[in-house]
Amino acid sequence: MKKCIFLIVLFLSGFPAIQAFSEDGDISDTVIRDFKTDEDEARAYNVVYTSKTVDGLTFNVQADRPIEKVAGVYRPLDIDSYVAMKFAKMQEKLNQLEAALNGRIDKLTQKVDDLSEKVDAMAAQQAEPQSEKPKD
Repeated sequence: MKKCIFLIVLFLSGFPAIQAFSEDGDISDTVIRDFKTDEDEARAYNVVYTSKTVDGLTFNVQADRPIEKVAGVYRPLDIDSYVAMKFAKMQEKLNQLEAALNGRIDKLTQKVDDLSEKVDAMAAQQAEPQSEKPKD
């Protein structure tokens, strides 16, 4: 319970950006204040925003987010498709890394097998009874 209260207090004190009610509690004067700028948010999430203009319409979107035309209306790619696109790129990168690592593992496995064969051959040579040298 103490952890839950601590997290709630931490959350509320760490994010003073939104003021839900006015000083006197009157909801009609409610003002939501956002002290975080778009640049601060972009920096926090490592996102690069850019302005894209299509047929005279300007969109302030992520640099890699395409603009599409749906039913005659231009709009940024919907969030589900955008996230799926990002995950597909990440999966492709992971597959490339996996293939590279598997290649390196195969090479190392072959080297270990070669060394094991050499060690076994050396052990077999030492285990063979050596011909006795004639005594003088």
